[in-house]
Amino acid sequence: MNATTPIALLSVCVAATVLTPALAEDSAEGVDPKFIEARDLGLPSSYIWFNQGNLTPDEVAANIKTLGDAFVARGILYRTIKVGEVEGLLVAANSEELQDEIRSNGSIQRESIRVEPNPVLTAFGSDCTDASRNYSDPEITEWGVKLVWHGGDPTAFSVSGKAVWIIDSGVSDEFTGSELNLVSRLNCLKPNCPPDNKKDRIGHGTMTAGIIGAKTGNMVGVRGVAPFVAINSMRVVKGRKGEVDSDAVVEALNYLIFRNTADADPTTPSPGDVINLSYGAVWTAASETIYSAIEMQLRKLADLGFRISLAAGNTDVTKNTGYVQTISPARAGGYRAASGGGVIMTASAIDEARNFWEYSAFGNYFTRQKMNPADGYESVLSLPDFAEPGVDIVSLWPGKELAQCSGTSFAAAHLSGILLYGSPVESGKANLDKSAEKVGQPGQYDDTLKDPIGIKP
Repeated sequence: MNATTPIALLSVCVAATVLTPALAEDSAEGVDPKFIEARDLGLPSSYIWFNQGNLTPDEVAANIKTLGDAFVARGILYRTIKVGEVEGLLVAANSEELQDEIRSNGSIQRESIRVEPNPVLTAFGSDCTDASRNYSDPEITEWGVKLVWHGGDPTAFSVSGKAVWIIDSGVSDEFTGSELNLVSRLNCLKPNCPPDNKKDRIGHGTMTAGIIGAKTGNMVGVRGVAPFVAINSMRVVKGRKGEVDSDAVVEALNYLIFRNTADADPTTPSPGDVINLSYGAVWTAASETIYSAIEMQLRKLADLGFRISLAAGNTDVTKNTGYVQTISPARAGGYRAASGGGVIMTASAIDEARNFWEYSAFGNYFTRQKMNPADGYESVLSLPDFAEPGVDIVSLWPGKELAQCSGTSFAAAHLSGILLYGSPVESGKANLDKSAEKVGQPGQYDDTLKDPIGIKP
């Protein structure tokens, strides 16, 4: 790793679609291997959503067949998808191409079709450098873990029946022994997330895993927030450029939803398990079906009893906004299931001095109409839920040396470790310091809006 190796985990938008059951089979109705291979060709992809009007199921099926036949004739790769009651196609073509195809096809009911570009999500981790520490060096508790543990060193995670699911770039297979309790590695770039045999080429997932669950007492590396916790890696990133198509993350989310079972096996998703997602993008109306879908799926997982940690976002990535309410899926935080203990929480980042990180996305008051319009409007405190350590964090990295990175990705990793034990306990507020000026926070960002710092209960 070079002295200034950035993490550029770019991913095509995480569409929380429910893929047709046939995708579990490599049949004529299942996943065309050519579509999976299209990722390696660098082809753009877009969504065509049907049922935007009042189409009957037969009319939807007819539209899908008509367009599908046209794509086959032109050699365009596609696959079918479904989000709730809305069906569609994921197509290896740009949205402008697809609009032209739809306009030229007289048998398609255009008023009931919506075409959306497949937008790009980016991982919220950056500024990675060598930590000047080898794995053979004496074991340390880095400052973030120490803060989470009330200033002390972590002890082995002993809460039975809980595991963590890291949807990311994978976890290096070098860490199956002394450093991590890595119980499964899944490749969600393929249907049904079969076992993974690829290395983590980016490092982002490996670093996240180390923050959450690096073992303690082995005299090497670092200690995690929940040492020895069972870690399941769900790889959704391909190659060295860090790009991922939406259907890869769809496979990961659906794997968790449809294989959910209340058992003690750490390799099967169960209520109480924690899910870590550390990427996102600025929400746009052009792709609102996609963004709404991922947030809907996260709520469904929380309703099943899962505890989900999301990164708030880095302003150097989101560029034109720092508001969490404009970043998806970060804006899905603040959700508490009616029963079962499921939650979705969003984490902003602080440094060792408890100062709000200058590149961390932030919340503020926003105005919404009350339930009864006659009652007017109210000011509501927005996300993030908690501020967690996310600056100059030392953790595991593929290879022989540890790495030091910054980002709200790693704040989310600390929060994931906390959520394994229960609800975070507040320990003061994030100091604004000079960060407010650097990220352009409004002047009304006062003490009441400082993110609470969450630590282990």
